[in-house]
Amino acid sequence: GNQSSAVSHDIKVDKVAPTVSSVSITSADGIQGSKLNAGDVVHIAVKMSEITAVTGNPQLALTIGKTKVLANYATGSGTDSLVFNYTIQPGQNDTNGIAIPKDCLSLNGGTLADSAGNAATTGNALVADNKNYLVDTSLDPSVVVFDLVNGVSSAHSNRTFKADVSYTIYLRVNSTSDVLNTTPTNQAKGNWGKWGGQDKLGTDDKIILVGTGKDVLSPDSGAVDSFRAEAGSMFGWLITWSDFNAKLTGSVNVADLRGNDGGLTRQAPDGSSSVELFNSISYGFSSTTSPDDGAGVTLSQVSMTGIPTGVLESQGLI
Repeated sequence: GNQSSAVSHDIKVDKVAPTVSSVSITSADGIQGSKLNAGDVVHIAVKMSEITAVTGNPQLALTIGKTKVLANYATGSGTDSLVFNYTIQPGQNDTNGIAIPKDCLSLNGGTLADSAGNAATTGNALVADNKNYLVDTSLDPSVVVFDLVNGVSSAHSNRTFKADVSYTIYLRVNSTSDVLNTTPTNQAKGNWGKWGGQDKLGTDDKIILVGTGKDVLSPDSGAVDSFRAEAGSMFGWLITWSDFNAKLTGSVNVADLRGNDGGLTRQAPDGSSSVELFNSISYGFSSTTSPDDGAGVTLSQVSMTGIPTGVLESQGLI
C-alpha cells in the first residue's frame, strides 16, 4: 500500500523581550566647559539589547539638583539606540551633575517593542551624578561675548539670538593689535563659535567694543573717539581728524561690524584683519534698524577700554 512520512518543522517563536543595556548622557548643545545654562539641550542615549520600535512619546527621567524632570523621545526607532532630549530651564542648578534615576523610562502612552511584538522591559540601574554635565543657569543669557583675545565666545542659547531678549554684546579685541584670535588660549574656558539669528537684533540691543585695559587704537595710534551706525547694515568705531589750515575733516575706521556678512574688521597700528562673528551671511540686522542705531547713544556706551568685571565669569569664559 501507499506509505506516508511525517515531516516535522522546528518553528522558533521569539518570546525574548528587549531590555535596557545602558543609559547615558552623550552630549549637549550649548554646553560651556562642563556647565549647562538655560536653553541648552541635553541628549541622552538608551542602548537596547536589540532593535526596538518606538510609538508615541516615551519619556525619560533625569535628576537635576533634587528635582525630577522628563526628557522626551527624539529619534532611534528601528535601531538599538534611542535618543531623548531635554532643554535646561531657567532657575535650574546642579553643582554635582545631572543624574539618571533607577527605572527612568516611562511609556507615556507609547510603546517600545521588538519586531516580534515583545514589549520591552524598561528597567535600568541608577546612573550617578555626571560632573561633565553641571547645571548653572546663573550664566546671563542676555550677555554675549566674542572674546577675540582669548579665542572664545559665549555658548548659551544654542548660540542663537532671540527677538524677545535685549542683548549686551561685547566685542573684545587687543587694544594695540589687529590680531583677531579664534583659537582658545590656555587661560580661557569654553570654545569659539559663531552666532546665528542676527536678524533678531535691533535698537534694544547694545554692541560694545572693548579693549585689553587701554584705549583701542587706530592705524595711526589714535584712540576711538566717535561712532556711527547705518540702519540695517553696518556700524563702526572711528577716529576723526581735521586739518584746520586745509579746512578738511575725515575719519579712520578702528573697527566695524557689518550686518550683511557678519564680519568684524579691526584696523590697528600693526595692520588690518577680519573675522566672521555670525553663522549666516544670507541676512543682516533687522531690516529697518541696527543695534545701537545712533539715536541718543554716547561713545561711552559703545566703547570701553576693558571688559567690565564679572562679564567673562558670567559667561563661563574664565
